[in-house]
Amino acid sequence: NHPDATKPVGSELFYPDYYAGIQGACAVLAALDYRSRTGKGQYIDSAQAEAAAALLGPYYLESAVNRRDPKPVGNGSTNTSPQGCYRCAGEDSWCVIAVYSEEEWLSFCRVLGDPPWTKDPMFSTALNRVRHRQVLDRLVEEWTIRHDAYEVMERVQKAGIAAGVVQDAAQLSNDPHLKARGFIVETEHPEMGRLLHGGLPMKFSATPGAVRSHAPLLGQDNRYVFQELLGLDEEEIRRLEKSGVFD
Repeated sequence: NHPDATKPVGSELFYPDYYAGIQGACAVLAALDYRSRTGKGQYIDSAQAEAAAALLGPYYLESAVNRRDPKPVGNGSTNTSPQGCYRCAGEDSWCVIAVYSEEEWLSFCRVLGDPPWTKDPMFSTALNRVRHRQVLDRLVEEWTIRHDAYEVMERVQKAGIAAGVVQDAAQLSNDPHLKARGFIVETEHPEMGRLLHGGLPMKFSATPGAVRSHAPLLGQDNRYVFQELLGLDEEEIRRLEKSGVFD
């Protein structure tokens, strides 16, 4: 959440769902390893709430050790700066930038053209930059707002610093990196025509896999399910259709 938010703002991603799955997979692998060594199985009890709580260790320490309640930092970070989502030239155009090390900070200053404010004592150390991140964010955005988001990303990345354009769906579908990786695939849908969408997020050397067709239409695979999987004959299928079972 942003520091000035009046109430908690939800996330587009449900992190506990994903992380609980990762924890569950790790638990299964650990149990399989135990079985391979001992010949004995295990019962696994995994709670999603506990899996999510395990991600909050630094915040528990902040409260227990420093006696401070963690505060929202928005797009920023509590341990590095500049890090944030910066407005660029054009309507609703943004680029995310994250500077982690002192070497990256010096490189970032060179990308900016080494303006005088980069020599200010308030930005002389990583800790100082975190303490004054609001001032630093404003100064960084004075530079990004003058440039196209893709130009900002390319110049910053070229300097060895993490950066990425905030893309909408159309931009993401035409992202050069995703296209080069073969992730964006095209299918011909019988009702919607040509569609671009995401493919397989991982690649296997022996079984690479591929998107074979468009998403099925409503009822498209009924015959396959009823006849080949369930073993129903034609007469039984017609009877169930007339009775409204498949509606």
